[in-house]
Amino acid sequence: MRLAEIKLLEEENKFDRLFLDRIGFRDGGNINAQGLNIVSLKGCPDNVNNLYVQDNLIDSLEFFPKNVQGNISLSGNKITSFKGLPRLTMGALRIAGNPITSFEGCPRDIGGNLNIANTKITSFHNIHKFINSINGMIYAHCCDLQDSMLGLLKIQGLTSIIIDDSNLSSILNSFIGTGDLLACQQELIDKGFEDFAKL
Repeated sequence: MRLAEIKLLEEENKFDRLFLDRIGFRDGGNINAQGLNIVSLKGCPDNVNNLYVQDNLIDSLEFFPKNVQGNISLSGNKITSFKGLPRLTMGALRIAGNPITSFEGCPRDIGGNLNIANTKITSFHNIHKFINSINGMIYAHCCDLQDSMLGLLKIQGLTSIIIDDSNLSSILNSFIGTGDLLACQQELIDKGFEDFAKL
């Protein structure tokens, strides 16, 4: 890509046809538009294979594609809510480094890992009511977690969680996949993690 074309992309900062042509998008293909000061998903195609729009200025998931067949990377934007995402994602969902505060609007089923690191989420209260299944791990390091982690055991397919407190992480990971809420709750209480021993 020539310097003039990059400058044009920075000036356009939206998903119009010219922008999509410049990044080489074909219907149903990959969108790789990282760090281009994009402010909105308006004009984004309905059908995308993988969507990589991290490190932009997007603050809303309005106009999110109707169908993403692969991975979604929205990290490093200004997104405040999961609202606008589909109920099902086929691949991994990366939304780290955004000022999201809750799981409201999160896809029910996630086909890969979920990365919410460095967000404003402080609680996993009733996470199982928002997320039914994750085919992999949750990355939640650099989050100021305060309470309610027991619901993780109710998420189907979840393999583990990465958080800053290695002792808390170790307890949770030893029970994830077992469904044994009572034993996990007791272990958390016994080890001084009472606030986290709640749904």
